[in-house]
Amino acid sequence: MTTPRRDFLSALGAGGLAATVGGGPIHVPGLNGGGDPYVKSSTWDMTWIKRINGKARAVFDLTTTDSNGGWARVTLWREHALAVYGKPKDVSTVAVIRHGGIALVMNDAYWDEFKPTQPRRGRGGNVDSTAAATTPASPLRNPIGSPRPGATDAAKLNTIEGFIGAGGIVLACGVAFGIVRGQIGGARKLTGDAADKKAREYLIPGVILMPSGVFALIAAQQAGCGMCAALVPSSTGAS
Repeated sequence: MTTPRRDFLSALGAGGLAATVGGGPIHVPGLNGGGDPYVKSSTWDMTWIKRINGKARAVFDLTTTDSNGGWARVTLWREHALAVYGKPKDVSTVAVIRHGGIALVMNDAYWDEFKPTQPRRGRGGNVDSTAAATTPASPLRNPIGSPRPGATDAAKLNTIEGFIGAGGIVLACGVAFGIVRGQIGGARKLTGDAADKKAREYLIPGVILMPSGVFALIAAQQAGCGMCAALVPSSTGAS
């Protein structure tokens, strides 16, 4: 669901940001900021910070569905780090999915119903604004969301579900998710908390929503992660 900056900001003005605030994150009783004394809100799940340990710590910025946002770099780095350092407890891998890449944290049901599109690209990989995006035929699946039937163990690990199951951390931008929530709410004629609840039904289990992708990136760096910038530099700005 790659979205030009102008359209992205227009969506925010049309209700995306309002959805983030008015129908915002669900309060989690007893969360207490994940035990972090600096966290004063129980609205956002910050317990993932406690899971960043070991010698090798990295956070990856994914901003587009084009080329799966560079997901292969996330799994390749983890594979190489494990080969070098040897033990999973010594490797912490964080993926932050934000901006036009937000559809990557949504399940197959969302992809099949709402069919996120990818831009056509011209020479040099630049988005061709004169060409219509291609919408694949149904059924459409999240290309990296969950394992395909008969997938090998290695292939399963390289999906978002497998990555999370193996201890990886996937954080999603709450602002971009607000646009998805508005899209789903509009299709279901829902608003506020009802739209939020329905949108979360399409979220891949284990993905953690953050106030914004930028917040998540900085929080991970403050926890000691080296940052790997987005694979495809956004020609549309950042969220």
